[in-house]
Amino acid sequence: TCIERLVAKSQNPPVLQFWFDKVPALDGLIVVPALTISMISGTGLSIVRYGGLNVAPPHVGAIFWTLILFMSWWAATDLTTQGTALKAVERMYEKYEEGEEGLETPKVVVDRHFSNVVSCFFILILYSFMVLKPGTLYPWPWAH
Repeated sequence: TCIERLVAKSQNPPVLQFWFDKVPALDGLIVVPALTISMISGTGLSIVRYGGLNVAPPHVGAIFWTLILFMSWWAATDLTTQGTALKAVERMYEKYEEGEEGLETPKVVVDRHFSNVVSCFFILILYSFMVLKPGTLYPWPWAH
């Protein structure tokens, strides 16, 4: 998120072109397998340790559903804009190659920052559930 924000703020066509050309491939190699493995291993561990997701401690289900929400958010907002952003950056890069100056970062690239910040909050929520184990170490606020 921070790196992409710096890339967008740079308004540097070669840097933007490099970023949007390489990052989608990394997503396919890192993010998708990591999310998939997390879901499979988490489900397997909850079956082995607790007998299933439905009888696991509340934080396990919360983690599972947060992962599903994160995957949905990421697929809907990040993956869908990568191609559009790459095309916009490629047009910017072509203008740069033709000698045009004062080019601004395409709006679709700048607008991705909101999606990236929300994705970071999903990660913070996930780690909070893993560390604090709400419903286990202390009750859910609405369980009174």
